Amino acid sequence: MSLVVLLTFVAVGLLVVALALYLLTIVFILRRVRETAGLILFGLRAIAHRAEPVGEVVGQINTDLTAVRDALNALLEKAGAQPVGTQERRKEDTIEPVADQGEPQDQPMDSSPLPGAQPQTDPMPMGGKEHA
Repeated sequence: MSLVVLLTFVAVGLLVVALALYLLTIVFILRRVRETAGLILFGLRAIAHRAEPVGEVVGQINTDLTAVRDALNALLEKAGAQPVGTQERRKEDTIEPVADQGEPQDQPMDSSPLPGAQPQTDPMPMGGKEHA
């Protein structure tokens, strides 16, 4: 065999080894991605399971509040006041759309709470059990 053929075989062998290493790296990365996706799916199913009864409760609350609103409207009509839901909205109660101001400026965000806002606490920590 000539030297050129031998060098060609060595070069081809090195390329095959390099490609194999890259493919093995990709396999390991894809396995980690699969594991992570499985954990995410598990979490999403847990959230869906815990949020399942919310729809029924919200429907019941809405039904109860409709009865309360109707009773209040009857009382207000008796008193000669304007029934709930027919009052004009105050300007402070509405949110006006803001025109696009272009690119956002690099300014530090103000982390102070809004005036009159109460600090929020998480009533149900991540473990799902309240701490005493």
